[in-house]
Amino acid sequence: MAEDLTNAWSLESLLIKPVQRILKYPLMLHSLLEVTPPDHPDYTALVWAEKEVRMVADRINELKKRKDILEKIVRKRNDTDIRHGISKLISRRAEMLRQTMGASEAVVDPQYNKLVENFNMHYVQLQVVFRDIDGYIAKTNEFFEQFLEISGSVKEFEDVSQTRYPELESKWRLFDSAMRDMVKAALSEHVR
Repeated sequence: MAEDLTNAWSLESLLIKPVQRILKYPLMLHSLLEVTPPDHPDYTALVWAEKEVRMVADRINELKKRKDILEKIVRKRNDTDIRHGISKLISRRAEMLRQTMGASEAVVDPQYNKLVENFNMHYVQLQVVFRDIDGYIAKTNEFFEQFLEISGSVKEFEDVSQTRYPELESKWRLFDSAMRDMVKAALSEHVR
């Protein structure tokens, strides 16, 4: 509800409060020391507290400076990388256009051509693997459907007529149950 009224209660502003207060403590302690007589019993503790809090504040400020410098370096590098990438892309396209128009001699780079050939070969091999995986999944699903059909048929046959082999009937029922469980849980996980 406070978001509409003020930014003072946003999460970011609340999280920064303790850090801001730490940086104000040296000023507060310095002001307190100025009005505290040296013979006061708390004077020594105030001097020590001011020194320690000032060291903490100096460390915070130093870390902030380092962070800002690092961000500036990273930002410059990223901007440079982006500019370099864009200019490289534009120059490649311009060269390709010149080559198509006959205004430039084609550059022959055997190492690049070999890498492109390797990439294309691996890409084709990967497509074959994908096709094989799709075929394997389709065949596996088909086999499980056939198993379910067979076990379901045997189960229906057992339900319609009594056989003289109750032990075999129970094994077929177990088989049917196991196949259905495998299709429900194990097969989908295996495919995934």
